[in-house]
Amino acid sequence: MTSHRPFFERQLAVWPLARQNYESQRQAQFRDMWFGSHCRIRLICLPARIGSSSARITAKGEVDRPCFLCSHRLPPEQQALPLPGTEDFHLLVNPFPVFPQHYTIPAVCHRPQALLSELDLMFSLAREMDDLVVFYNGGRCGASAPDHQHFQAGSKGFMPLQSDYPAWKDQGSRLLLQTVESRVYVLKDMLRTGWLIESSTGAAAVRQIRSLIGLFGQQVGEDSPDSLVNLLVWYDREQEGFAALLFPRRQHRPSCFYAQGAQQRITSPASVEMSGYYIFPRNSDYEQISPEELARIYTEVCLSEKDIEAISLKLRGLMQ
Repeated sequence: MTSHRPFFERQLAVWPLARQNYESQRQAQFRDMWFGSHCRIRLICLPARIGSSSARITAKGEVDRPCFLCSHRLPPEQQALPLPGTEDFHLLVNPFPVFPQHYTIPAVCHRPQALLSELDLMFSLAREMDDLVVFYNGGRCGASAPDHQHFQAGSKGFMPLQSDYPAWKDQGSRLLLQTVESRVYVLKDMLRTGWLIESSTGAAAVRQIRSLIGLFGQQVGEDSPDSLVNLLVWYDREQEGFAALLFPRRQHRPSCFYAQGAQQRITSPASVEMSGYYIFPRNSDYEQISPEELARIYTEVCLSEKDIEAISLKLRGLMQ
């Protein structure tokens, strides 16, 4: 799909709020934190993201907050671009950006956030919009609108696990299994736990991701495991292949979110943060966060290494 860039420019031309926020995004403070020679976390301060980072995600919160992704509630300036190949989703410019181009891809009809039924679409979008990374936040790990099905997409070259890929792969992962069309790696020494899936076809990657999410649900006794995962997908046209990062989660927010005083950090890690592009809406948190605190945040919200290993062994057993 080649029409998203002109659509983006048209929206900024007629929407002052979005234009102002994209200008602020370009001028945002950022700094890099390194963990070893291969694991880079980019910290960025974006005050406009305070609403997303502190959103109420309880059922009562959803009732109290009218859905901002429903078509009849969009701002007058916000337009929707139909997506080729699907009548169920359309493209919106995100007015509170994290990237130079940032889109929300909501379902046309209001329905809860879900992943397994839409995995094929996610890979199709990544191939069509190959200058972007397409990502999904589960309803209990980063989605600020868990009541409305949606994906997001953002510019390549900003999230370290994508922009530094595959340079980090040798030290930051180990091969779990290989098939004719795909390879699955377990992340290691990357602060976060999860899997990297490389595939020549979207269908092969979808099969591996479905298996991993199903095994994750069995391991932790979760009936709706796709509400507790973050997934990022991108397509490399030169290599003619997909890369996907799947992060299973054990909780939405770290303990520091609920702390008082100087110990509090307003942070709700989602796909973007799992990718190593870490957003802080408060300047004090951005300035004061230490490497030890950041590592602890990831440890608290990510699945344990023990559970990851158990799931990985089960996946390998399925493939043998």
